[in-house]
Amino acid sequence: MNAGWLCRNINLAVVFALLSNFFSTRMTLTAPPIFEPTSTRVDSPKAVTSTVWSKLGPSRWIGLDLVRGSAAILVFLFHYAGMTAGRTASNPAWEALESTSLLLGSVGTNLLLLLCGLLIGKSVSHKDFSYREFVVKRSIRLYFPYIVILLLASVFAAVFPAFSKPHPDQNDLEYFLSQLLLVPGLFPDRPFLTVTWTLSYIFAGYCVLPFLASAYRRLFPERTGYLGIWIASLLVCLGVFFAYGAPSIRLSYIPAGCILAELLRQDRVRLSGPRHLLPMIGIGSVALLCRFGIELHLADSFLAPTFKPLVYFLFGLTAVSSFTLFSIFSSRFIRFSASTLFGKLLNFIGKRGYSFYLLHGATTKAILFFAVYLVPAAFNWWVTDLLLLLFCFASALGISHLSYELLETSGTIVLYSLRKSPQGRDQSPLRFPGVSRQLT
Repeated sequence: MNAGWLCRNINLAVVFALLSNFFSTRMTLTAPPIFEPTSTRVDSPKAVTSTVWSKLGPSRWIGLDLVRGSAAILVFLFHYAGMTAGRTASNPAWEALESTSLLLGSVGTNLLLLLCGLLIGKSVSHKDFSYREFVVKRSIRLYFPYIVILLLASVFAAVFPAFSKPHPDQNDLEYFLSQLLLVPGLFPDRPFLTVTWTLSYIFAGYCVLPFLASAYRRLFPERTGYLGIWIASLLVCLGVFFAYGAPSIRLSYIPAGCILAELLRQDRVRLSGPRHLLPMIGIGSVALLCRFGIELHLADSFLAPTFKPLVYFLFGLTAVSSFTLFSIFSSRFIRFSASTLFGKLLNFIGKRGYSFYLLHGATTKAILFFAVYLVPAAFNWWVTDLLLLLFCFASALGISHLSYELLETSGTIVLYSLRKSPQGRDQSPLRFPGVSRQLT
């Protein structure tokens, strides 16, 4: 137990050695701009020559694909550890890896939800933002791969009943329709695909939050910024959770991501050099360790159960916000992400993050099912455990790449064909998150 505890904490120290603090001081940027090309802020009387925010630039934030890739790996390790925890050999280092993975899995999911809020906050800030166009685009982007994978998984479960999930309160048709409509998550239905509940939160965020922002803009056209709307949305999510216990408090990460986007838009979160990343690392790491302490019940003696979820959420929000901000700002100062093998891997996974998130659970479960059936001794040694983990990861990544090219790319091309640009709107080329090439 002591060896496992030591290995687990060493793993935590290594993985989160690069975390930053969300509540950093405001400073002036001196590094090259994150957006290319940069432009003058439309809501500021002064020209901004270097900013992390550009309303007119079509580019993505450098570093966010690294966040997506990191989050996808954390979620994969969480699900793999959950599927194999009862079968792996009693090796302290391997048990420490499994324990760490089980702790970090929720961090990966929270990162993805925060990035969803960042996307919403960035999108609604455009003066020519169209709620209808946004919802149509994001629906196609989300639903096209999901429906195809749900159908294939349903056929697979029909052929191999061991992969089906019991739903005694619903018949097969009702259960399938609830999955199709992304009911699990917002309502207490059991998800067929493990990640369906997350998609229900994301889709709800796409529908509700931009609608509130559009209504606010119509009611108060003279005001710029949506910080009040996003804070109110966060408080409503927290209030609904504490009043009814559902949906999960994780839904609050989406409006929190909108708040982060608005702070970036207003240039309230800024750094001036690599040395300013270091103070943020310590506080972000402490917030994460405090969150783990709460999860491991180390604070039960002095933390009231009523406030435990809120404190747990605030520590987690500080940690994932720190990770995201560090990825955004460090790409301006440290040019390692595109050159190292690990950086290239994270970037590759990040660009295919949605397909990987959809498919990794089913792929891993299928491989482990046949591994247990064909080679029951595969879990007796840590070497075979590691090889099996790498094989599951590589298989999930390969299938996700096929899904990315065949489903996400095709869906985005359909989306692009539906795009109608009224006269006077910016006709600059579009880059969509799911397409590996630029559409012109």
